[in-house]
Amino acid sequence: MNSLKKQTTGLSLRCDPQGKIVEFIRDDLGISNRVVPGQLFTAIVDKASLEKAFNFLTELRTKGAAFDWPLSVPVDNRLLLLHFTGGMSGDNLFIVGAKTLSSVDQFYDELMKINNEQANALRETMKEYMRSNSAIKRESQFYDELSQLNNELTNMQRELAKKNIQLKQQKKELEELNEELSATIDELERTRDELIQSEKMASLGRMVSGFAHEINTPIGIAVTAASCLHNAGQAINEINGCA
Repeated sequence: MNSLKKQTTGLSLRCDPQGKIVEFIRDDLGISNRVVPGQLFTAIVDKASLEKAFNFLTELRTKGAAFDWPLSVPVDNRLLLLHFTGGMSGDNLFIVGAKTLSSVDQFYDELMKINNEQANALRETMKEYMRSNSAIKRESQFYDELSQLNNELTNMQRELAKKNIQLKQQKKELEELNEELSATIDELERTRDELIQSEKMASLGRMVSGFAHEINTPIGIAVTAASCLHNAGQAINEINGCA
């Protein structure tokens, strides 16, 4: 294994086109103690990162480069998250992994010192990536602005939804008040009808009472007169009997 100046902590290795490890160029983490040349690169990572590791190799082989793939690597009975970047040069896959992307860039510098022919191609790919990074940043800024507008629109929609709920609640309350008012009006109309009917009955009672009074008065006089005549007749009969 080649010796590198340890400015950063991580690992770098060379694999064949199938992803089998050919050699560890640098290993600060002791990965080579459990993984040996001939094994697949995926043997380095944790089981949870296996699928991502295969996807990383696929992108590396099909596109010639793969940048910033976070993969979990078992180190000293713990999982360490490393950022893996790789490039293809000829029949070799050069892969580096470090804790940060800036550390990965330092690894490229070290790789250049070891093997200029393979590393130069990888470095050029990295430079192209860095040149396109400004466009990526602009695109990212555009998406950030779009995301902000979308968030504002979402907030407006949320506020409109709240207002709509409030309006529906107010409408429901108005409908309930309208129903109560209608019921009150119906009750008042029934009460009015009952009062009118009561007044009619009272008027009829007064009228009947007046008629009865008008009838009873002459009848009373007639009865009194008849009683007087009857008494007078009896008195006359008694006088005639005595004679």
